[in-house]
Amino acid sequence: MSKPLFNLARGRPVLAVFELCLRCNSACGYCDLPLNLGRYEMTRIVSEMNRHDVTDVLHFARSRGFVPVVGAYHWGVERYGKTAPELQYDRDAGASVFEDVLRSRLVPAGYFRNYVRDNIRWLRGDGLPPCDAGRYSVAIDASGNVAPCLALAHAGNLLNDPLETILARMDGGAIARCSERASCNMLCSRVVGSALRHPLAALAAMRPPARETKVDAP
Repeated sequence: MSKPLFNLARGRPVLAVFELCLRCNSACGYCDLPLNLGRYEMTRIVSEMNRHDVTDVLHFARSRGFVPVVGAYHWGVERYGKTAPELQYDRDAGASVFEDVLRSRLVPAGYFRNYVRDNIRWLRGDGLPPCDAGRYSVAIDASGNVAPCLALAHAGNLLNDPLETILARMDGGAIARCSERASCNMLCSRVVGSALRHPLAALAAMRPPARETKVDAP
């Protein structure tokens, strides 16, 4: 039994959450931690011009030992600096890309493949499980500001108030409204809670995928 599951079974949920967060940070190229030296990520944006190349990109990623993770932008495109119409996609067209990805089985089984299914549901207008922002996860910046997640307003600052007071101020309604319209499962506000609810899928995702090899026919 893995350490997170062992600690859940022993009634130590806080320790289990810590271990899941540590594993997440250890596997993340964005986290600037010493234990991540030598880890790299490539981020690519799919547009109408290159949507038919997605499975080729996934094959390439697998052949180089990368874990391919595919997600839809869940916030307004203006957060990324440009509002050009050509950068925005039709939801039905976007859903068909994710359905092709799911059929290819190139995304590892477990949490990451479930994430693809969640994106299809979101793009088709269906509901998603509730977000865990403010419950299993909060965002604390370098200045001590505390928010339910990166997309929501700060509820207080640790230099002025204890964490318990700030947590009590968080707007549950705002969290629920954001959760209903966002597919941000890869963000920490959903990762930990999803892993605790589906531990076997989470553990399957923690294993590195086998490198894809190509054998030419004689």
